[in-house]
Amino acid sequence: MPIRGAYVGDDGTERGHRNWQAIVDRDVPRMRPQQREAYDQIMATVREVQRDPCNPHIHRCFMVEGPGGVGKTLLNNTIIATCRAEQLRVLPTASTGIASTLMHGGATTHSSLWIPIDVDHDTPARMDAHSVLAERIKLTDLIIIDEFSMFHRGNLEYLDRQLRDIFPRNQRGSMPFGGVPILLTGNWAQLTPVVISGSDADRRTASIKSSPLLRHFQTFYLRENMRVGPGEADFARWLLDVGYGENLINGDCVNLPVQTQCASREEFIEFSYPATIMQQPIENVDLFKSHCILAPRGNTVAGINDSIRNLIPEAYAQTETQNEFDNRMRNPTGDDPTGINIAHGEVEYIHNRALIVVLDSVFAARETLGSFGRRKLEEGVVVEAKLSGSDLRKRAYDKGVAKGSVSDK
Repeated sequence: MPIRGAYVGDDGTERGHRNWQAIVDRDVPRMRPQQREAYDQIMATVREVQRDPCNPHIHRCFMVEGPGGVGKTLLNNTIIATCRAEQLRVLPTASTGIASTLMHGGATTHSSLWIPIDVDHDTPARMDAHSVLAERIKLTDLIIIDEFSMFHRGNLEYLDRQLRDIFPRNQRGSMPFGGVPILLTGNWAQLTPVVISGSDADRRTASIKSSPLLRHFQTFYLRENMRVGPGEADFARWLLDVGYGENLINGDCVNLPVQTQCASREEFIEFSYPATIMQQPIENVDLFKSHCILAPRGNTVAGINDSIRNLIPEAYAQTETQNEFDNRMRNPTGDDPTGINIAHGEVEYIHNRALIVVLDSVFAARETLGSFGRRKLEEGVVVEAKLSGSDLRKRAYDKGVAKGSVSDK
């Protein structure tokens, strides 16, 4: 029989429980009153159901709704940590793979709960009530489903039928979702379920908002933005209004606040990367890590990137390319993806067409690139680094000839 609480990240030892408890002790005090109310009630329900699973008077279905920045992920992860610290089994899932990575031990709802891709309103449950997965779900004390706005109502209704089917009908099989506590989190203003060649009416029908099961859910509304800094409350409210279809001009253009408008591209760049700071890039290296300009088209990104690069004095960063000419002189629009920056002396500047990455020193560059990178740097190889999330992918070029991937091993 599986050990209660033995999920990804929990080795079942006392040390594992202490680690989860440390997360709880850190995050619970950070909660706003609305989050704390939801947390307390959900955890009280999970503990009560664990003690008396067949009690029909316990309310077991909850929904947390709120826009981005209000702390839904914090709430989910704190609940997960609390369950594991108390050796309660929790199954964190999300309607999309990307959303599932934000939760401790998360996975997609389809894979975790064996939901077929061809679900209809009357698709019968396909899980064997005596299978290993069914036995695991029977022991589950809480199921979390994040990003419910993209979750098709057919999936939710199938999950209800499947969970009811694995429990005896005269006991938990008569309760919604087989009596397993369910927590849905998300925001109605975000993406709707995908309906191939469907109209807006079809997408509304496919939403769980149209499901009769929604009446079983108690909803907690989170509205206080936890990411708002001093003086940013008005901007946060404006963002919330835009998400709900307000602040529009002629129905298709967003009315930007005056304080967010720039008269030119140069003014926008100056706001994000002040020229006075760029004159001393080493002292202000954190600026590159914390600032970013997004644009919808690649040539726009390249042009902005070149403008920002030109703010760095040539003494720090000279330009070379695979074709051994100055890309900025030959191609001022910056649409040639082969341009590479490299600095002389004690500092490496590594450039690509999406982002400028600054490494503090040659030592830092060698440590970052690993043993293969260190060897190639010593041979005078020009190195191009591309940053994708937290993953640094490297490619080495020796006089314009690609050498292949650079491994940290």
